[in-house]
Amino acid sequence: MGFILGCIISTKLESLLFDFLDVLAEMEHLYKNQLQIYAQKRSLPLPLYSCKHEGPPHACRFRSKVTLEGKTYECPEYFSTVKDAENAAAKVALMALSSDGIQEVGL
Repeated sequence: MGFILGCIISTKLESLLFDFLDVLAEMEHLYKNQLQIYAQKRSLPLPLYSCKHEGPPHACRFRSKVTLEGKTYECPEYFSTVKDAENAAAKVALMALSSDGIQEVGL
């Protein structure tokens, strides 16, 4: 009986862990949202993203920049998807804006 109960608990914990990891992955993609909200609250033009790629077509890697209020923020690394690269650039922008003393960057 103890072995079966242990297996059930282990399976449930594993399921909860995967759910938690999914939530964390989704949160990583909120940086673009946060940056857009930041711009909208201040009546600024929306952030403008640009992306460059390297590598062969079957193994492209992407690096992104985002421009907001005439300032450009670039992620230092390459990613396997444009979405991840743009979110990384948005994160860089938000970090820079918060280090400039802007309190309302995070939501």
